[in-house]
Amino acid sequence: MRQLLRVFMKNNNIKSSKGIWTMLFALTALIWGVAFVVVKDSIQSVTPLYMLAMRFFIAAAACVPLCIQFKCSIDKNTVIKGIILGVALFTAYALQTYGINYTTAGKNAFITAFYMVLVPFFNLLFFGKRVNRMQIFAAFMALAGVGLLTLGGDTGINIGDALTFLCAIVFALQIILTGRFCRDVDAFMLNTVQLVTVTVLSLIAAPIFEGPPAGAVVLSGRLIASMLYLGLLSTMFAECVQTIGLKYVSPLLATILMSLESVFGVLASVVLLGERLTGKMVTGCVLMFAAIIIIELQEG
Repeated sequence: MRQLLRVFMKNNNIKSSKGIWTMLFALTALIWGVAFVVVKDSIQSVTPLYMLAMRFFIAAAACVPLCIQFKCSIDKNTVIKGIILGVALFTAYALQTYGINYTTAGKNAFITAFYMVLVPFFNLLFFGKRVNRMQIFAAFMALAGVGLLTLGGDTGINIGDALTFLCAIVFALQIILTGRFCRDVDAFMLNTVQLVTVTVLSLIAAPIFEGPPAGAVVLSGRLIASMLYLGLLSTMFAECVQTIGLKYVSPLLATILMSLESVFGVLASVVLLGERLTGKMVTGCVLMFAAIIIIELQEG
């Protein structure tokens, strides 16, 4: 573990292979997939914004002393970029959280996954970075896979769908900005500032929209364990991988790898909750993995 932390801290001094970071992005997707089950179990004990505040507080509290121990560099540029990323990340999570109140969980997951398609177009629009037709095809293939995994008989469009689509737009912007910002600053410190920003915004928003914590949070050993999982693995580790890994993996491949959370979420539900695996779900998984192979071959 200590060696892994050194890799994260000293990321500017190592020549990490694309293969290592590809596996770490896939591991992040696995962690997020299991987090679906953890959140589903915890939502009865804590409201969404307080859950967001707790998990990001734990993540930030774990990162700050590591920054001090490993003497991560910080300057005005890092702070400004970290705050921008934090505001974007908080906005995306907030839109997703309130969007799901007005739509189904399946549509929420599927529409959020549109960020896979938006990332290459935003890179072209804002930075002039071109992608070929096969990469665009792979992005839509991955999106179709997510649809097969998450959508049921959901029909119609409502305000929740609109909020979730805005969430997808902000997630896409946050990913491409992270890829740009992490190049010339200490990536671990950048991520720490981002986590602190989300924590502060969540702590401000939670009591305003969800009331005092006494009525919104029911503490228990099970909830504490869940928040530690979400804070240390699903947030701290996952955001470190994303922020640092985008130095070595393209935003398009990273988004599709991270979208494997839908695959792992389904598998976790089958294993941990006893849900049934259908042929449609298997097809969705195959499309997701096929999309990753296409992107890998295209990027060489």
